[in-house]
Amino acid sequence: MTLPRFLVIGAPRCGTTFLVKNLRLHPDIFMPEEGAELGSDDVHFFDNHTEKGSINFSRGFSWYRSLFQGCGEGQVPGEKTADYLCSAESAKLILEGLGSDIKLIVVIRDPVSRAYSHYLHSRHRLPISLSFNNIVKRAEDPQEVPVLSSGLYWKHLEPYFDRFPASNILILLNDDLESTPEDVLIRACRFLGVREDVSFGMSDSRINVSSVGLVSHLSARAGRILKALSPGFYDWLMTGPLSRLLETVILSMRGKSSPSDLNPTGRHKEIGEGNVLRLRNYYRYDVAHLSALLERDLAKLWWDE
Repeated sequence: MTLPRFLVIGAPRCGTTFLVKNLRLHPDIFMPEEGAELGSDDVHFFDNHTEKGSINFSRGFSWYRSLFQGCGEGQVPGEKTADYLCSAESAKLILEGLGSDIKLIVVIRDPVSRAYSHYLHSRHRLPISLSFNNIVKRAEDPQEVPVLSSGLYWKHLEPYFDRFPASNILILLNDDLESTPEDVLIRACRFLGVREDVSFGMSDSRINVSSVGLVSHLSARAGRILKALSPGFYDWLMTGPLSRLLETVILSMRGKSSPSDLNPTGRHKEIGEGNVLRLRNYYRYDVAHLSALLERDLAKLWWDE
C-alpha cells in the first residue's frame, strides 16, 4: 500500500492549512482527509511527543498506510502535520519510516506575530489567568504548549538538515503566500514534480479569529472531561456521522470563522511594544541563521531592521 512521498511539517500557525487546502485541488496530488484532526488537516503520526501523535503512532504503519488507500495511480501522496517540525524525534521517526527520499515542506512567518497567534489559538489549553505578557517575560513556554519555541525555525530545522538532503527541504514564507500565492504554489508543484499549469482556487478564507476567552476555555475543558469519562462516546462524536456538524459548532464556540489557521493581519497591536522588542531579541540569533540559509534578510522583511 501507498506511503506519502512528501510531508508538510510546519510550522504551526504559519499558513500550512491554507497551503494544503490548495494543494489538494491539484489533480496529481493526494492528501488524506480521513484521519485528520477535527478542525484541522493535521494527521499526527510521527509526532510521538504529542498526545494525538502518540495514539496514532501506536496504531502502527498499517493504520497510517490506510490513510493513503484513496491515492490514485500517478498521484503524489502527502500529508500535513505542523507539529513534526518542532521535534528532533519526529525527524528520526520520519527517516526510519519513510526514508531519506521523502520531500519536506516548511512554511514560516514572522516568529513574533506567530507566537501571539499560537497563544490565542491555545488559550483553551492554558490557565485562563495566564497572559501573553507573563509568557514573554518568563521567556519560556507554558507546560506542553510551545508558544515561543515553535518560532525557533532554524533550531528545529537543524535535525532535518542533518538527516535529509537539503534539496529535499522546501522552505516557504507566509509573506509570499500572502502577496503572490500562485507563485508559491507553482514553486511547491515544481518541488513535488507535478504539473505547474494548474489553476488553484485559493481555497477557503484565510480569516481566523483565534481561540480566546471563557467560552473557548470552558468548551475545551468540557471536551476533555467527556473524553476521560466516556472515551468511546467521545471517539464516536469526533469521527462519526455527526463529526462535521460538531466541528462547525466547536469552531463557532471557540471564535473561529473557519478551520483556516492564519490571521491575515500578521501583526497584533495587543502584543505591546515591550513584548515585541523582547521577542525580537529572543528570536534574533535564530532569524540570523535562517536569513543566511535562505539568502534573504528576514529581520528586514519581518521587523523593518
